[in-house]
Amino acid sequence: MGERRYSKLEEALEIKSLRRIINSYLNYPDAAEADVRRYERSFKKLSPAHKGLLSHLPSKFRRLRWCISVNTHFIMSMLQAFEPPFDMSQDIDIDEHGNLKNVSEDHIQTEVSSNSQERDICAGQPVSAAGSIILDI
Repeated sequence: MGERRYSKLEEALEIKSLRRIINSYLNYPDAAEADVRRYERSFKKLSPAHKGLLSHLPSKFRRLRWCISVNTHFIMSMLQAFEPPFDMSQDIDIDEHGNLKNVSEDHIQTEVSSNSQERDICAGQPVSAAGSIILDI
């Protein structure tokens, strides 16, 4: 695959989108656990007769937590192996009209090629020598 030169705005929008996606993945365990706690609270509010009809739910809640754990491990492994096509450490602002703000002329000039180089996925995230993100799982 050949090289493609992105405009500053295209690259900024891609970086913004990637950050949102990565943050969603990083938030998964907390969001999923909050959902299970909500299900448990709803179950506790049921009358004893209704709880009796749904007596299998507590074991399903435990199973959900196990699935969340497995999914979280997969997501973190996937993020560790991810090599972003852009320098994600850039501090980029895009206003409500889609215009770049506070970006110097030479700040965004990434060429995407089949040979990826070592990059930091998000500011503050350590990167291994192979270019993968280092996350504590």
